[in-house]
Amino acid sequence: MKAGLIKWFDNDKGFGLVGTPNNEDYFLHAKSFSIKPESLKRGTVVIFSEAAENSKITSKKNNAAKDSRLLESNKDWYEVMNYFEKDNIINIEVTITGESRHGNRYKRKEIKRYSLVKFAARQFFETKTPEEISDILIEYKIDKLDGILFIQYCEFIEQSICKYIPEEKKEDFLSNLFESFGNNIKDEVLFCVWRDSKFKYIGKPELSDYEIPRHVLEPHISSLSLGSLEKIKNYSYGDNFCSVLIEKDINDAKSKNINEIKNIYQRINLIQDFDNKKKLKTEVDYILSSAIIREVEEQSKSLNYIDSHSSLLVINGLNTLFHKSWRKKTGKRLRIELMLL
Repeated sequence: MKAGLIKWFDNDKGFGLVGTPNNEDYFLHAKSFSIKPESLKRGTVVIFSEAAENSKITSKKNNAAKDSRLLESNKDWYEVMNYFEKDNIINIEVTITGESRHGNRYKRKEIKRYSLVKFAARQFFETKTPEEISDILIEYKIDKLDGILFIQYCEFIEQSICKYIPEEKKEDFLSNLFESFGNNIKDEVLFCVWRDSKFKYIGKPELSDYEIPRHVLEPHISSLSLGSLEKIKNYSYGDNFCSVLIEKDINDAKSKNINEIKNIYQRINLIQDFDNKKKLKTEVDYILSSAIIREVEEQSKSLNYIDSHSSLLVINGLNTLFHKSWRKKTGKRLRIELMLL
């Protein structure tokens, strides 16, 4: 089945055009409806199938719609929601009339962009009770949405569906709905909600942090930012989690450049256990000094003698690298090994 918006319809002649989000237009005849609507107008959502090319109702210019019906059942709504995960915009030509600043009347045609899902929400939900709306939204299979789409779905509910909930019932409506979502989402979605601090969408207090289960974080351990680790360090498992991450960084340090190795110190500062912090810093000191020595060795191989301005720049760079490191804790070992080169 397909879903689209009526672009125009002549109720006297009984035909018009329906557009879909993939920029396809379908000839729409009143006879394609099993229950003929009293009247059809631009912007009405229609659910339909595509007629075969040799069908009698197929237009010369466009494919035709068959088995058409207005958006009425829950099944129809879920059909429309298949477009939520895609670009659901439909371009419709409209006539604009107005008056210029000189008082002259004008009329012109413009292409307007309309959201199929938003029009469907208005057509479908405006006559339903809060209880009916809640049941329909909960029944939608949110487990097929990834993290970004889940957040967009919740934002869509707030912005486009909540307007059909009485003001005095909105807070309880959203609270109960999002709590239900939180009890049924998969780990990937929960991680995105935590990362973006959208806790209210899983029924948690919006202005406080939420200690996400450790097993949800572990698949993303390598991509966690310093800001994320600042939150994690205060969790019940935070110190151990940060230690495991740093040890992984240290094991991978041989493939890192000098600046990447220096960034490990920032993560070490998150560790609360003093002895463990000292031990990890010592390990990184050794790795960093080894990386600097390798860099000096590599660049010095090209300097048999100073014969150009570029050679002088290399020497100045090595000098800067050495003295910056000398001010670090790696200095003592670095000086000794450089003297032995």
